[in-house]
Amino acid sequence: MYPTADITPHGRGCISSAAGRAKVAIAAAGVGKSPVVGGREVALSLFNGRSRYTAGMKLSLLCFLGCAVMLGQTPEARRYFENARGLFEEHDDSGDSLAEAEREFHVALKADPNYAAAQAYLGLIALQSEHKEEARADFEKALQMDANCAEARVGLAQLAMDRAQFTEGIELLHRAVLGSPRNRLALEQLAWSLTSENHQPTDVMWREAMSY
Repeated sequence: MYPTADITPHGRGCISSAAGRAKVAIAAAGVGKSPVVGGREVALSLFNGRSRYTAGMKLSLLCFLGCAVMLGQTPEARRYFENARGLFEEHDDSGDSLAEAEREFHVALKADPNYAAAQAYLGLIALQSEHKEEARADFEKALQMDANCAEARVGLAQLAMDRAQFTEGIELLHRAVLGSPRNRLALEQLAWSLTSENHQPTDVMWREAMSY
């Protein structure tokens, strides 16, 4: 998974505390690769069929593998992503910034092929061009990379609302915020959607929107 917000100190503590126990499980599983590269093989060896490893070892391994993949995001990919996101948010009338943003997101994905947020932003760009099927494919691909990708759920919410399925759209935005509570895009979209006249906002919806 590839977070869009900074990793909290608590998150780093989780990584370090689980690492030692996970390495024991990895060694016991007989996998000589790094946890990131050999993660699937390790997981299969521990969870398929009968296993001689304790539940604690399995849980520690899953935590370590997930955190290791999260930290595997390269600074290069992150740099291109942040630049692309800034271009995406410029909203210039010429469309030049959006085209440049698309190129930068592709470069970020080249540097890190599993960068879910970058994949989802390609879908958001496609959506602005009314290429809805292409956009949906990008969002679904992003969710395959990261099941909690907030940007992908925001995109799917926009598709739902385009079909006048407002309840489904709001639910997708709630899920986006639940999975990534500090994701700016998800928070802004949820707040806007809750107060949109098209959705006939109630007092409760207004209060919730103000909390974001």
